[in-house]
Amino acid sequence: MASSSEELIELQRKAIYLQRLEFESLLLNHEALQRNFETISKAMAKERTEKIELVDQNKELKSLSETLGKQIENLKETLKCLGFGNFETKRDQEIREMKEIVENRRIQIDHLKHTISKKIKRIDELENKLEGLEKEKDKVIATLESDLKAN
Repeated sequence: MASSSEELIELQRKAIYLQRLEFESLLLNHEALQRNFETISKAMAKERTEKIELVDQNKELKSLSETLGKQIENLKETLKCLGFGNFETKRDQEIREMKEIVENRRIQIDHLKHTISKKIKRIDELENKLEGLEKEKDKVIATLESDLKAN
């Protein structure tokens, strides 16, 4: 009878030891998930800040483009009133230069729109990944809590 009690005690010690190893493994996994979560959260915050900056730049460039377009139209109207429709003048050259500036601004705007689109897509991907990590973290925590309650 003493032998079976000792065997039972030894089996219980082994079971406790295995549970402790499993708990430590889950704890390490939880800590790794937490670090990943924090890293992704920081990356998302940075991406959001960049997105806001790019959206602001886009607005500024649109406004500048509109202003330059209005200036060009005003210059054209002034030239018509002065009767310089087809003559090569300094103002014609200025108008061409303004058109080039407007075109360059439009190219910049298109580039920023493309960049913003990429950033938005990246943010969406990071948010989805973050949601997955949060769910996985919640599952691990629930598992750890149930294991602790069971012990």
